[in-house]
Amino acid sequence: MSSAKKKLNVKDVLDIISGWDSDIGEDGDSDGDDNYKPPEHPDSSDTDENGDSDSNDSFIPVAVQYLHNSNAASTPSTSASQPQPSTPRGKPQSSGQAKKAKTNLQLEEVSCNSSSSSCSSSSSSSSKVKVVVVVVVVVVVVVVIVVIAVATEVVVVLVVVVVVVVVEVVVEVVLVVVVVVVVAAALVLVVVALVVAKALVVVVVVVVVVVVVVVVIVVAAATAAFVEVI
Repeated sequence: MSSAKKKLNVKDVLDIISGWDSDIGEDGDSDGDDNYKPPEHPDSSDTDENGDSDSNDSFIPVAVQYLHNSNAASTPSTSASQPQPSTPRGKPQSSGQAKKAKTNLQLEEVSCNSSSSSCSSSSSSSSKVKVVVVVVVVVVVVVVIVVIAVATEVVVVLVVVVVVVVVEVVVEVVLVVVVVVVVAAALVLVVVALVVAKALVVVVVVVVVVVVVVVVIVVAAATAAFVEVI
């Protein structure tokens, strides 16, 4: 800006405010520019053209500011008011809000107390369900153990019975075979002796007796084995 300052009259101020300046340009010099318009500046509730906080909506145009600076450069500006203390963002709750919050809390407690019976009934039903489940599991485990024990005992008994019966049958069969062989050998010896002695009648009697004895022994052994198996 040029150091030359020109005092403005009322007409110049009105021209500048209205947007036409026949004597002063944007830089404050005389250039005959009639197209100068003050820069647009929105009104602010906390800042004016000078940047200080004045909490008013009064905007000082550039022309008036220039006129003030040129005519009274040594006089401090008094248009700006003192900055107002900023208000805290967080406001304490009033007594009405506190009473309202307390009332809401009491209502919630009352609703919880009124529904306590349903809550207790649901908890008791869930406890009963848990008890029933535990009892069913215990019963199933006991039944499985008993079934396994009984099945094991039956299998063991069946195996023992089968083994015993087989052993007894084998022993009896062997005994019968031994008896038959012994009786047959004795019969052969008797027949040979009688043939040599020429006693044919005695030979026939002995053979019949031996055969009858052997048959009786075999039938008795077979019957005993059959009864034991049954």
